[in-house]
Amino acid sequence: MPSPNPLPRTKVTIRRRVPSFFCGEDASTKPAAGPVPAADIQPPTEGRPHEPIVAEVFTSITIDHLEALLDAHGIVTRRTQVGEGAYLKFNIGPFKALIFPYGSMPEFSSLQFHIGFKARPDQQAVNRWNQENRYGRAFLDAEGDPILQYDIDLEGGATKEVILEAQKTFRTLVEDFNESVVEA
Repeated sequence: MPSPNPLPRTKVTIRRRVPSFFCGEDASTKPAAGPVPAADIQPPTEGRPHEPIVAEVFTSITIDHLEALLDAHGIVTRRTQVGEGAYLKFNIGPFKALIFPYGSMPEFSSLQFHIGFKARPDQQAVNRWNQENRYGRAFLDAEGDPILQYDIDLEGGATKEVILEAQKTFRTLVEDFNESVVEA
């Protein structure tokens, strides 16, 4: 069976004015002469024009630097010394979480956010949470208590924003895990 009459095709041309920095200057894209209105004035940028702003990238971090970084952004930490090593404690609501540095002292190449709960959830609930969530991993320890962990690898490079965002992600994981598994 032949198809019904197709709609007539109409060629539509859309013309846009493209700013001069995309394709060179011409009369149609140059701004009008005269003073620039106050709303169009851009604040001066740091550094020289056309030079990217470079963020500090960590491929490793000391426990002192990590503690100072977190504390400077309002994340109160407490250092706990264990033999020659150390780790940081911080609160997520009513819970106490830990950050374990891994690698060679004093410069650590990865960090592990870690929290344990005193509860007896069902193994299937922990497995289901692992299947439905990325980033963190949960398991039951030898006593049957749930543990939640989240790792950051610094060897490939990470900025302070990445470390701070990892802490926020871990907070979100803890809240979700507590609601979905521990208190369920």
